[in-house]
Amino acid sequence: MHGMKEWPLILFLLEADIMIASGLVFKKRIIPIFTSIGYAFGFAFGYIFQFDYGHGQNSLWIIWSGVYFVMILAGIAVDFWSQRKGTDD
Repeated sequence: MHGMKEWPLILFLLEADIMIASGLVFKKRIIPIFTSIGYAFGFAFGYIFQFDYGHGQNSLWIIWSGVYFVMILAGIAVDFWSQRKGTDD
């Protein structure tokens, strides 16, 4: 679809690393949830809003990656915020 055969594997390996590190090592609960949702949402948004540019170029992988990384950052922010809120009580 997007012409980058290795890109889904790279994103999946990144997801696995983040989930293992955040969930098992740092005992975070929200980051793994946002990470796995971000992978699926990123693909869905990329598929819906993709467009061709140049000769044989497609934007699906760019949109997928952008949404994915934003979801990871959102998970980190929510986890950090909820941790800070819990310490203020």
